[in-house]
Amino acid sequence: MSDSTQNQPFLTSSVEPKPVELDSSVLATSVSQVITLSLRHPRQSIPLQKWTFKNEPVIKIGRSPFNQVILHSAVVSRYHLELRYQGRYWEAISLGHNGTYLHGHLIKRALVLDGMVISLAISGPQLKINLGSPIVKPLLKTEAIDTPLTQQQDLDLRATFIREVDIFPD
Repeated sequence: MSDSTQNQPFLTSSVEPKPVELDSSVLATSVSQVITLSLRHPRQSIPLQKWTFKNEPVIKIGRSPFNQVILHSAVVSRYHLELRYQGRYWEAISLGHNGTYLHGHLIKRALVLDGMVISLAISGPQLKINLGSPIVKPLLKTEAIDTPLTQQQDLDLRATFIREVDIFPD
């Protein structure tokens, strides 16, 4: 660096940054066509209801009995939201008169990401969306066995040892 540029303040460009366009080719190729929707309780962490769909290209959500997910709420439209599988990703398309919200922002269309929560109307029901297979519980459980410590073992060790027990015995 020359002496003339060393003492100058940090220079910034006057060029405005270009918006990033989301190209489906850069999306994770492991997005599954399995999708799980969980109706969230406003004050508890447990879902009120869950729906899991596999190989459904379109999932319709609203008050109408012709939807796959039927929500009985005055702020939910008869046909409020569609989730469409686009081959490599899911897309949310808002159809409701009261709108669909993501992080408090009104959306018309949005890329669906694993774990995202959408609101049907600003104060309406919230759906958590999970992509892929439901979480599989481990095949092993732990069982406590009380075993006295021997002289060789460090006294700081716990008096309880854990052993693995196969929950699917042969």
